[in-house]
Amino acid sequence: MDESTYHFRNSLGGYHKGDVTAYIEKTATQHRSEILEYEKKIAELQDENRSLQQQLNLLMMSTPAIAPAPAPAPVAEPIPEPAPVPAPVVPAESTDWEHLELQAYRRAEAVERHANTRARELYEKMEDLCNGALDDFHAADTAVKQAIDVMMEQAVSLETAYQTLSAALNASREKLSSLTDLDEID
Repeated sequence: MDESTYHFRNSLGGYHKGDVTAYIEKTATQHRSEILEYEKKIAELQDENRSLQQQLNLLMMSTPAIAPAPAPAPVAEPIPEPAPVPAPVVPAESTDWEHLELQAYRRAEAVERHANTRARELYEKMEDLCNGALDDFHAADTAVKQAIDVMMEQAVSLETAYQTLSAALNASREKLSSLTDLDEID
C-alpha cells in the first residue's frame, strides 16, 4: 500500500504507534501473499514445462532415428524458421526404394528441426516468464524491506518521544506534589 494512501494518526512527536505497527503487519502479510502467488506461478510454469518436455519426448520417440539429433543451439541464437514439411509422396507404379527412403529421411529431419525449434521457443518464453516473475518478486521484496526500515525508524522515534513525554509528565507530577505539600504546610 502506498504511503500516500495510508493515513497514520498523529501523536505527540510522530505517528500513533498502533497505526505504524498495523501498517507493518499489513505490509508483511501482503508481501507473504505475493511470495505465495509467485511460487504458485513458478510451479504452474514448471508443470507446463514438464508437460511440453513429455510431448517433445513422445514426438522424438515417434520419429525414426536415422541420424543423431544435433545439439540444441544456445538460447541466444535467433530461432530459424522451420523447414516446410514436404507433402507425402505417392509412389508410382515403379517404386524407387532409395528415393522413398531419402524422402522419408528428409521428412523426419524436418519434423525433428521443427520440434527442436518449438521446444527452444517454449523454453525461451518460459525463461522470460520466470525471469519476469523473479524480477517482480525482487522489486516487491526491496520495496517492502525499505518500507519496514522506515517504519522501524519511526517506531524508534515514537518510543523516544513517548519516553521523553513520560519523563516530563512525571517531573510535572512531582512538582505538583511538592506544591501541594507546601500548601498543606501553610
